[in-house]
Amino acid sequence: MSWPANAINTAWMWSVQPESRRFRMATRDVAQTQWTLLQKMLTANAGTEFGSRHRIRDIASYDDFARRVPVLTCDDLRPYIERICEGQKNVLTAEDVLLLEPTSGSSGGRKLIPYTHSLRRQMQRAVSAWIANLFASRPAVRRGKAYWSISPAIGHGEMTEGGIRVGFADDTEYLTGVQRAAVRRVLAVPPEVARTKPVSEFRYRTVLGLLSAGDLSLVSIWSPTFLLSLIEELAESTERLTQDLGKMNAQRAQTVSAILQTRQPLHKKLAELWPSLALISCWADGCAADYVDQLQQLFPAVEIQPKGLLATEAFVSFPLADRGGSALAIRSHFLEFVPQGTAVDGIVRAHELQVGHQYAPVVTTGGGLYRYRMNDMVEVVDLENDCPLIRFVGRDGSSFDLVGEKLDEALVSEAIQFACQTIPQSRSCALLVPQSSTPAKYTLFLQFDAVSAIDHSELSASLNGFLDRNPHYRLARELGQLAPTETVIVGEEFGSLWSVYEQAAVDSGIKRGDVKPTVMCTNQAVADRFRELLSARQAERKLQTQMAARRGDSGSSEIT
Repeated sequence: MSWPANAINTAWMWSVQPESRRFRMATRDVAQTQWTLLQKMLTANAGTEFGSRHRIRDIASYDDFARRVPVLTCDDLRPYIERICEGQKNVLTAEDVLLLEPTSGSSGGRKLIPYTHSLRRQMQRAVSAWIANLFASRPAVRRGKAYWSISPAIGHGEMTEGGIRVGFADDTEYLTGVQRAAVRRVLAVPPEVARTKPVSEFRYRTVLGLLSAGDLSLVSIWSPTFLLSLIEELAESTERLTQDLGKMNAQRAQTVSAILQTRQPLHKKLAELWPSLALISCWADGCAADYVDQLQQLFPAVEIQPKGLLATEAFVSFPLADRGGSALAIRSHFLEFVPQGTAVDGIVRAHELQVGHQYAPVVTTGGGLYRYRMNDMVEVVDLENDCPLIRFVGRDGSSFDLVGEKLDEALVSEAIQFACQTIPQSRSCALLVPQSSTPAKYTLFLQFDAVSAIDHSELSASLNGFLDRNPHYRLARELGQLAPTETVIVGEEFGSLWSVYEQAAVDSGIKRGDVKPTVMCTNQAVADRFRELLSARQAERKLQTQMAARRGDSGSSEIT
């Protein structure tokens, strides 16, 4: 018997009501909920290598925990994870590691996050609370099929030397066995499509699956640029798509072909292709905001719900319908926060957050991450009972993320060194600057003592080749979300490149004394101002050169 999508989604909604009730109760006592969760994780892992080293068994209070376990980074945990890769057990968790999920890291461009049964259950709690709220408050979302792409498929098929799988097979692995089986029956695109190689074929097969689902009602993706790239694929491969769709469903293919052949605007075509589409869940804050505007123009009648803060490492928050922010996943992980502009010794707990203030999350999870500082910045916008509601502001001061590529200062510095290693000229400034274009892109501005005899194409190829070591950067380029990083070389006769950046920062409200040396502009307002000032200087330089030529003077070179 084939159950309709509405019946399956409604059954899923009712199955997660118990977790929804537990979450609502937890919002009334955030401090106790969090402490109980932390105690369980510490008790379970007290006998591990990490637990023994930090005397976790002796921890009797939060203050003990804060004293014994320092705030850590991926580099701090790397030696432990390397031993897990080798097959050693009882390293970070007493539980066996089910798999290692790749994400971006500074050294070598990739880090591996251990997943255990406990971490999976923690993730499922947040998913369940979100689904309960979404499906109950937005009945139209339940009526048709869904497309889920929570994170890009990276690393699947690899095994570590110790025999541990690398990468989720598909996004449904976040769910319980029963939920996973049910969800698979309402997916517009089969989960195995996410493993399609090359990426261009993955994108094509995804669009083909979406076109086959005339009753599509929910799209859940990571970046809005991903859906924009799928719409581009629809325009570029219309003939092939309708032909292949005809082999699957001739009647649907005729409907699709008729819609696409009309001369009406694209947004009206999309509305006719998917008349039941009720909600798109995606990033909508920080750098994603500009692309959400583009997405809303294509789907003017569809609600776009900002995602909470969901990362490979942890599920920090999830959205609540009709609220201005996303609720902290207080039943999933133990959460701490570093206030903006303070050192880690000023760290506060979830129940101590203040509305209107910004913080960097620090998580302790059932997967073996202890006091792990994430490279994100959030702002508290409201409260749900005692539970803070947050909004993602952007990556912190040492990293940037336009479409999910997750570039950080360390990787960019290494990439610049690698790309410039054969250039004999002395480099006085290097600055990677983001641009919110379509597709998004970065420009690396370089300043040398002399600009002659530098091969731009070779320089750009070396730079992008090194940045491709970051799997998220590589995938974003392959999907068309991110254009290749371009290089622009500025001669010394143009003036100090760094002074232009410093002025852009000051113009954007940053104190001159707070403008720190960097190779990566991580503030979009500063980046936009930098480009404005640079264009103005270029125009001024060009005018000076033209005037000098009229006087018969020898002009000097401008930006190349």
